[in-house]
Amino acid sequence: KEAIAKHRPERQPVQTISTVEPYRSEIEKFVESGLESRAIHDRLRLEVKDFRGSYHAIRRMVHAIGHKVHSLRRTGFGPLKLGRLKTGGWRVLGEAEVAALRRAVGEDAG
Repeated sequence: KEAIAKHRPERQPVQTISTVEPYRSEIEKFVESGLESRAIHDRLRLEVKDFRGSYHAIRRMVHAIGHKVHSLRRTGFGPLKLGRLKTGGWRVLGEAEVAALRRAVGEDAG
């Protein structure tokens, strides 16, 4: 047991500060404008440099400020719309879509 305990990694402290707490006012504005959790997460990822909050952290924040989350469904990602893509499905992006994604993250679309 001592040999195992000696090589066991140290326990990390439990995270007590939300990764999205610094963005609370932006999240509240998005909720008031009618955006749902997934859309809020996507907007923050596109608009805030180095945003690291998880989708589930956004969902918890939306719940914490008093809004009920009924269900979650991704309808797009940044400038892309999923359309008829089924859950778990994938497709090859067209050149225009790749360029739109590059523009959205500030890269040269050329």
